[in-house]
Amino acid sequence: MTSLKDRFFLLVTSGKYSTLRDETDMDAVIRLIVLNITYTVVSIIILGMGVQDMRQGFVDQGLIQLIIGFMIFLNLLLLRTELPFMVGGLIVISIFGGFCGVSIFVKDEMQGFSSLWIYSYPLMSIFTLGLPAGLFPAGILLVITVIGTFIPGMAKFDYTIPEAILISGVYLFVMSLTVVYEYVRSMKDRWLIRQDAELHKAKERAEQASHAKSNFLANMSHEIRTPMNAIIGMTAIARKAKETERKDYCLEKIDEASIHLLGVINDILDMSKIEVDKFELSYTVFEFRRMLDRVINMLEFRLDEKKQKLILNLEDGIPLQIVSDEQRLAQVITNLITNAVKFTPEKGAITINARKLGEDGGSCTLEIAVTDTGIGISREEQAKLFQSFVQVDSSISRKFGGTGLGLAISKKIVEMMDGNIRVESEAGKGSSFIFTFKAAIFASAEIANQPAPPSEALPLQEAEAKSGKDIFAGRRILLAEDVAINREIVLTVLEPTGLSIDEAENGQDAYDKFAANPGAYDLIFMDIHMPEVDGYESTRKIREFEAGRSKSMEPAKRVPIIAMTANVFREDVEMCLAAGMNGHIGKPLEFEEVMTVLRNYLTSA
Repeated sequence: MTSLKDRFFLLVTSGKYSTLRDETDMDAVIRLIVLNITYTVVSIIILGMGVQDMRQGFVDQGLIQLIIGFMIFLNLLLLRTELPFMVGGLIVISIFGGFCGVSIFVKDEMQGFSSLWIYSYPLMSIFTLGLPAGLFPAGILLVITVIGTFIPGMAKFDYTIPEAILISGVYLFVMSLTVVYEYVRSMKDRWLIRQDAELHKAKERAEQASHAKSNFLANMSHEIRTPMNAIIGMTAIARKAKETERKDYCLEKIDEASIHLLGVINDILDMSKIEVDKFELSYTVFEFRRMLDRVINMLEFRLDEKKQKLILNLEDGIPLQIVSDEQRLAQVITNLITNAVKFTPEKGAITINARKLGEDGGSCTLEIAVTDTGIGISREEQAKLFQSFVQVDSSISRKFGGTGLGLAISKKIVEMMDGNIRVESEAGKGSSFIFTFKAAIFASAEIANQPAPPSEALPLQEAEAKSGKDIFAGRRILLAEDVAINREIVLTVLEPTGLSIDEAENGQDAYDKFAANPGAYDLIFMDIHMPEVDGYESTRKIREFEAGRSKSMEPAKRVPIIAMTANVFREDVEMCLAAGMNGHIGKPLEFEEVMTVLRNYLTSA
């Protein structure tokens, strides 16, 4: 059942609105309410004036007023039909304007209600029809007012010049104020509409970002669970297998799945640093060509698996040594080559072109292009590239795998190097990913078109070949690690080196063992997160012990302390060095990195 409130609302809005449905209806609703109430009152007053004039003997004048009053009331009823608001409003304003115009010429003088109708007309016209449409009839009545008051004999009453100026001036003043008010109000309305549009767009962007992150989390769950399933499954198979070859096969698959899982975790960590604006570069001097060779050698086995051909073209003029972030630059190139390998069919070709675009004041701009003969990318899909948490096509991720974060991370790295990255591709015709970056030129006249020496071509294989020669017999180190399996891994990996290794299960235990025999250890591997006393505090206590010992006796050489932790962010490394450590090794451990640290500190000791 309709309430009294709804019935009233329906009445004052000409039956067009039963409730204020949304904000977009507000302006039309307000105009309808004002129009209905105002002109209903106006029609009643005009009808009353017509009756009064007829009683006083002004029959013609009274009859005109009665007709106008009834016409205004009739047109208010027309608003209740399907007639558009502007059409009905224009009819009402025209009739009311006719009444005002007649009043100027037939009244004895512009006093009382007669002047009130004239002065209220621009306000009613502009408010009813809006600024552009309502200004036209208000301007017509202004002209009529000027003619009727300034030209003698035109109206029933002749006005003096001051009276004509006053009447026309007041009308013009009211009209001007109304125009200013309506203009300001329309500006405010447009601003509100823009704000609403921006809020709507922001809401859509937030919803799209939320949807993208939901899809991203679903993909991440798949990308993490897939290698975990392989690791768990192959571990179960290896446990049951009796043949050595079968166990080796399982271990190989576990190793591949572990590397893939580590790559997924690294992508997530990099993206999280980008999201909180903590992604930073670390600049060092390195040989550009050798960096490229290391990247290619690292991915060579993937190329061999798909029988793909990789071609490296370096134009003349590229400096031999540059100053940039070697690790992050290699990460971008690795990501682009990995994608090229992934999306290029067997026996396809991948080409890497590098050239110098320009040189200015000790720095240069280099361009690297990775081109493949793979599946290509359509123009529509290219718009989704380089966006965080967005993959070009979910079916592609299901077929080829991947987190969809690599290109977003690469774009951030390239932009931090004052460069840009773009793609040139057509569906079915391969892709070319091209990026530029700026780097300082290290003081050297050589250029980078010389191949890397053989000793640099296979650093990991060479290190493994030499690992049997790295015997540290007679050396003793302390391993501070609270997780038993992590201690077992380090002990097993370093078993062939001849090192004597003491174990500590927490930071306090590590300090106690060192303090009990400070000259016994040539190096300490220190975990960070340990019970009782963490690695930072343990290191500080060891350094304080060494400082106090140096004051009381002959100064002794400080024991090298190397962080061995899963905390791998830049701020984590800086905290380790600030606590007094000499270096940092991230988990999962890489054998060559551990061996390099041991060589640096033990062979020179």
